[in-house]
Amino acid sequence: MASPRRIEKINELIREEISKILLREYNAPVGVFITITRVKTDSDLYRVQIFVSVFPSEKSAEIIRRLNSKAVLFRQGLADVLKIKFVPNIYFLEDKYLKTEENLEKTFEKIEKENL
Repeated sequence: MASPRRIEKINELIREEISKILLREYNAPVGVFITITRVKTDSDLYRVQIFVSVFPSEKSAEIIRRLNSKAVLFRQGLADVLKIKFVPNIYFLEDKYLKTEENLEKTFEKIEKENL
């Protein structure tokens, strides 16, 4: 089991490297923007969850599906950089936190307009 400090370092390195791979090798559809918002690696280093935000949000499900279908390629890219015995399995997930925040902002704007 890895220490919390080591996990934090691995998370940051994975976030940086996956971002580079996305820019270099992943062809996102025109007008779609993908942002890695956070990375969570299990303490046993077996699995890493990569949370992404997709704009426009209507394309999220499709993009997440496409990213997960290419997870092996991302894992191979990490293997070249990470200096650990086992490169974790990669799972891309939609970061619902940002979507919730966006919905709250819209609700507050609506309430504010109603009160004017």
